[in-house]
Amino acid sequence: MFSLKLSENHNNKDLVEYKQINTQHIQGFFEDNLFCECQYKEDEKLSILSWYGYIAENIIIDAYINMGIFAKQNNWHVIKTLTNISKIEGSFHKTNEWLVKNYLPKMVERGFKYSAIVNSKDFFSILATEDQADLIDGLYVNEIFDNYEEAYQWIITQPI
Repeated sequence: MFSLKLSENHNNKDLVEYKQINTQHIQGFFEDNLFCECQYKEDEKLSILSWYGYIAENIIIDAYINMGIFAKQNNWHVIKTLTNISKIEGSFHKTNEWLVKNYLPKMVERGFKYSAIVNSKDFFSILATEDQADLIDGLYVNEIFDNYEEAYQWIITQPI
């Protein structure tokens, strides 16, 4: 396990830890609680990202940065992503703007094309997911699903 302090420009300086399970699986912990994990399926060029509980937006951004570094270090070539937010609580609409301006265009430049999102039942998360879909505006193909199996079946049928 390796630990990082959030950078000085974040409002929260609590400890965030990331645990490498193997070269295709990483988990993020905040205050010793699992809040995210990302797995890579090389044959499908698919990353599967899962989020859990309430997560402060600066922690979400920190996690995306660290998962991106981990993916680059392990030579992931992500064309498709399945993001499971079915167990998340609260809004992340401020994170959406950061993702669309800073993170996702770099992924698209590297070949990213398809996203499947398993939506939360939480009202504020649903609104944030809809906001993200509006911000994407044709950057890549994005579909939202109510259950994991439907999302998984759709994403694996998308061409590599």
